[in-house]
Amino acid sequence: MDSDANAKLANSMMDVVMGQAYRDKLAEAKEIERAANEQTKPAYTKQIQAKDDDDEEDFMDEDEKEIFEKMKKERMKELEDKLGDRDDEEEDRKLKKENLWYGEYTEIVEQEFLTYVTKADFSVCHFFHKDFERCKIIDKHLQIIARDHKECKFLKLDAEKSPFFVNKLAIKMLPTICLFKKGVLVDQIVGFEELGGKDDFKTINLTRKLVNSGILKPLNKAEKGIRINRGGKTSDDSESDDDF
Repeated sequence: MDSDANAKLANSMMDVVMGQAYRDKLAEAKEIERAANEQTKPAYTKQIQAKDDDDEEDFMDEDEKEIFEKMKKERMKELEDKLGDRDDEEEDRKLKKENLWYGEYTEIVEQEFLTYVTKADFSVCHFFHKDFERCKIIDKHLQIIARDHKECKFLKLDAEKSPFFVNKLAIKMLPTICLFKKGVLVDQIVGFEELGGKDDFKTINLTRKLVNSGILKPLNKAEKGIRINRGGKTSDDSESDDDF
């Protein structure tokens, strides 16, 4: 089987894995909702309150009824204003969430993973361990890259607190960086081997890897891995560790 066939098979298998992950999470959410509904008791408060209000009105004179109606209208307006404020706040939160974290490198929790990875055209998620020094090195470089490349979401996820996706994505070593296009895993960067093999690798090495994977758009020739020689000729500089 040639390399192209292997790559297609790997991509197909990963699509199946991610699809199963979505279905598992959806089933889990539905089960939680079902359990919550079973524990919820029917509420009759509004019906009883409405009956009490009707009984009170039967014993009121015209002036009292007018005052009572005015009070009810004021209460309704107050309630509508509160609901309106709540809707505005929820809309603001929704818009903020939709556009959040482009240009930033931000930690998320496992429950947020699918939302952000599937909604973003391009996303990078670093699975890390808080005590691993090499994970902290990756953090430093991704923070730099995220500031310049706002076409991609840059996320980090604590592997210890995310067993579901660590298992689904077959993550065996940390740090591991997962690269996604519209929620589909297209590549992984495991450890430092592809970045020079040393702890002091340059940010450009990681940037080029992300560019070559199709996750980032190169901002210049350096990010493409192209070097201009003295004679004006260009050459592949993908192995160089020149800084930005």
